[in-house]
Amino acid sequence: MMGESASHLHLVQELAKALADKYCEGNLSRLTIDNVNVTSSGKPPSINGHVPDVYVAPRDNKPEVIGEAKPAQDIEAKRSRVQYEAWLLHAGKVGNCELVVATPWHCFPTAINLFLNLRKRLGLMQVVVHVINNLGDLPQ
Repeated sequence: MMGESASHLHLVQELAKALADKYCEGNLSRLTIDNVNVTSSGKPPSINGHVPDVYVAPRDNKPEVIGEAKPAQDIEAKRSRVQYEAWLLHAGKVGNCELVVATPWHCFPTAINLFLNLRKRLGLMQVVVHVINNLGDLPQ
């Protein structure tokens, strides 16, 4: 992560907390965060050439989770779309993998539509994508 904005860092923190609460069940060794201000058990892996902000490793029958925080100015950026596509293709290939994207609340509808259209275009409607905002929790 290079020179990240305060908004991005806040979203990463919220995303990491949401993923830990939903997917880790107290076992934080599965969780890695790409943030120099947070200590975790290493950095997330590069997935199809892109490193997510937060990653939860698969274990037993629990899914692999790719987490990304996107401030308003980055949600629809070309670089972001390239990342999304890479991660969706990975999730479609491995099967038991979910993508969770954290956005500011006012960007929630844009992000929902973006992922719906991208999944349709790629033929990956079976891939689970959660878009969360900083006002709500990850759905159970």
